[in-house]
Amino acid sequence: MADIRQPDELILLTGNVAENWRQFRQEFELYMIASGHDGKPDKQKVALLLHVARKQAIDVFNMFTLTEEQKANYDVVVQRFETYCSPKTN
Repeated sequence: MADIRQPDELILLTGNVAENWRQFRQEFELYMIASGHDGKPDKQKVALLLHVARKQAIDVFNMFTLTEEQKANYDVVVQRFETYCSPKTN
């Protein structure tokens, strides 16, 4: 489905990181549904997430301490990004 535009890359080094992640995640989930990728295996969804999110997200992903099994689990990866992008509260 070449006519469906991918979301813009995920920006994690500037601006409101929590808002950047929230918007990217929403656009990415809509993209997956519209392009028919939502039913793919988790490992493919993780690869697609990182491919679309681009370099900054891949760099952050590589800092996560994950087992190989966790790296291939879409929900685990999304939750790690959620935690990373969420503002810290006291």
